[in-house]
Amino acid sequence: MTHWTRRSWLALPLVAAQAKDRVVRVATFGLTPYAMDGGANGSIQGAVVEFFERELAPRMGVQFHWLPLMTVPRLLMSLESGAADFCPLLTHSPEREAQVRYAAQSFVRFESVVAVRPEHPMARRARLVPADLVGVQVGWVQGASLPAGLELPGIRWSWVSVVNWERALLTQVERGRIEAAYFSNRATPEWHVRANRLGLVLIHLSVPARPVFAVGSRTDGPELMDRYNEVAPAAFADRRFEATLQRWQTQVA
Repeated sequence: MTHWTRRSWLALPLVAAQAKDRVVRVATFGLTPYAMDGGANGSIQGAVVEFFERELAPRMGVQFHWLPLMTVPRLLMSLESGAADFCPLLTHSPEREAQVRYAAQSFVRFESVVAVRPEHPMARRARLVPADLVGVQVGWVQGASLPAGLELPGIRWSWVSVVNWERALLTQVERGRIEAAYFSNRATPEWHVRANRLGLVLIHLSVPARPVFAVGSRTDGPELMDRYNEVAPAAFADRRFEATLQRWQTQVA
């Protein structure tokens, strides 16, 4: 077994060849433009893929092997079973603590939005609170956790459970099958609205911003996540990730 804890980031060039003997299987769910279908042999692309390949893999001394996109329930099962070693982005919930090994620090935060058609009464609002969604049919992805405040009994949740869940939700809103769609971050629906010229309105939802963490499989020892914790602050410094995300956000086909 590679003993990451004996290494310093400054000594990485001396042990790069040995360290890169480890291939880390990376699981992620579709989240445009963070991680999305690459179109060939199950490959994936996006801001997270580019950033982790460029900034994290060399610092950690590993090779990332990106598994095809999967649903959140399958991702958690893959990490629990040891079929995957690592996931770059996952929100925290108490029940997941027993399933995965969370990184010590979050470097990405999500702010929630709701997508509606322009004629919907909520479209005239600049900001919504959870109580505004009571009685509204709202779409969201199966298996993903919700921020505090959105578990009100009066919200009529409509769940989707497909890999391409983003487009499915926005299509349902556009066609009037559901009234609204919830998104944990603004970048995802903005990308689709721009790319597909969708006539939808995005409204900020006033719930606490959610930190997103890298996680590792608990079937593995702590060395991989220890290594990530050691090098991640330098990798994310100077808003490198935000710059990468912005570039992908503007690269709309």
